[in-house]
Amino acid sequence: DFGNENVELVRSVSELKFPKAVILGNHDCWTTQQFSQKKKDRVQLQLECLGEEHVGYRRLDYPNLKLSVVGGRPFSHGGNKLFREKLLSA
Repeated sequence: DFGNENVELVRSVSELKFPKAVILGNHDCWTTQQFSQKKKDRVQLQLECLGEEHVGYRRLDYPNLKLSVVGGRPFSHGGNKLFREKLLSA
């Protein structure tokens, strides 16, 4: 978790000039219940900043490092219940 939909922090991490893989946690969607069609919310802005470096439910390959990173369930707070299920279906 970066914490409480902190777009500025996520943006600064996304601008670091080295390979990275990020998965947003439950505190990164703390107030957003579902994506808005009218304006970009803070979760959408975080995902936009990260682009392909967000690995929620996907794999990111680093051929130069001979490494692949597989991301699990984004926005998760652990356990067997989904947190912010509507964000996962978007």
